[in-house]
Amino acid sequence: MTTGLFGGTFNPPHRAHIEAAGYAKDALSLDRVMLIPSALPPHKQMPEASPLPAQRLEMCRLAVKGMAGFEVSDIEIRRGGPSFTVDTLAELKLTLPSDEFWLLMGQDMALILDKWHKAHDLHKYCRAGVLIRGDVAGDISAAVRRITSDLGLEIRILDNLPIDLSSTRLRSLGREGMRGLVCDRVYEYIAKNHLY
Repeated sequence: MTTGLFGGTFNPPHRAHIEAAGYAKDALSLDRVMLIPSALPPHKQMPEASPLPAQRLEMCRLAVKGMAGFEVSDIEIRRGGPSFTVDTLAELKLTLPSDEFWLLMGQDMALILDKWHKAHDLHKYCRAGVLIRGDVAGDISAAVRRITSDLGLEIRILDNLPIDLSSTRLRSLGREGMRGLVCDRVYEYIAKNHLY
């Protein structure tokens, strides 16, 4: 089985996350995509008053509910502490030894991949699908290829449709501004739990 692993803080999970994951699923002919919300991202500080990890996990579940080929894993939240991708991959390889893993990421993460914890071990567990906005594909693709080549990591560049939406921007809009930018189930959960 080919499994795409799509990690992040998902604070909150929004339509651009799901569209990008769906695009990667089709482009790489994946059997499934697994969203993996991080417990504690090592590369950035969680904003003040962020939802609890269990709440971000539940929002991810709501975001993909009923979508064929999409799952959510609590592996990093159960483990707690900083969420290092290489540790998650090693654990998943033990529990799903026959799966072929594709690590899905955006161009921002791919450009700092060589700074990740034990980055030189990533190639032992996966290949990478890098989602790059079409309007910057040339320059970014060359930089990503240099970085991943140095790491021995096999990649596929996926020219994704430009979606101008980030969780940071979404949070700045406040709860009411999120309507329509997150799925209805996620919005209802946010409103019910007075998040953001």
